[in-house]
Amino acid sequence: VVATLHTNDAASAITRLTDMGVEPFLLSSSLLGVLAQRLVRKYCAACHGSGCEHCGHTGYQGRTGVFELLVTNDAASAITRLTDMGVEPFLLSSSLLGVLAQRLVRKYCPACHGNGCDACGHTGYQGRTGVFELLVTTDAIRAQIHSQTSEADIRAAAIASGMQLMRDDGERLIANATTSREEVLRVTRD
Repeated sequence: VVATLHTNDAASAITRLTDMGVEPFLLSSSLLGVLAQRLVRKYCAACHGSGCEHCGHTGYQGRTGVFELLVTNDAASAITRLTDMGVEPFLLSSSLLGVLAQRLVRKYCPACHGNGCDACGHTGYQGRTGVFELLVTTDAIRAQIHSQTSEADIRAAAIASGMQLMRDDGERLIANATTSREEVLRVTRD
C-alpha cells in the first residue's frame, strides 16, 4: 500500500514518523520499505519546453506525484494502520492526499493459458501483475480521519466518492484472460 508522507528523502520518513509519535518498536516491526519520489515539472505537451500560450510561456505544465510505502490489506486499512502506529488523526486529516493500494495476482502462463505445463511447473501461472484501488482523501474522508471513524466507514465513504476496490479492478484481468477469478479472490478482501 502506498501512503503519502512528505519528507526530503526516503530515510527522512523514518525520522518523520517517530517525530509524529510512532513508537520505534512499532516502526521497526511493521515498516517494510520506503519509496521516495520528488515532484518534477513536466514539459508542456503543446510546445515541448520551448514556451507557448498554452503553458504561459514557461515550457512546463503539470507535475508528477509523491509516494511513500506502507504495507496493509487495502487503502482504507492504511489510514487505520497509521493511527494505530501513533500518527495523530489531525496530522493525517491535514496532510494525507490519498492512498494507492496494490496486491499482486499471478498471471496465466502464456505457454499453456492456465492449463499447466513444464514452463510454469504445472501451476498454470507464470509472472504477476497488480490489482489496485485508489482512495482519494476528500473533505468528507478528512473529517472521518480527524474524528477517528472506523475503517469500514472510511471505506464506505471512499466507495461513495468513486473508489474502485481491488477486487473490482481484478475484473479487468479476468475479462482479458490475464488471470482467474480464483486468483483475484485469493488476494483481495471480501
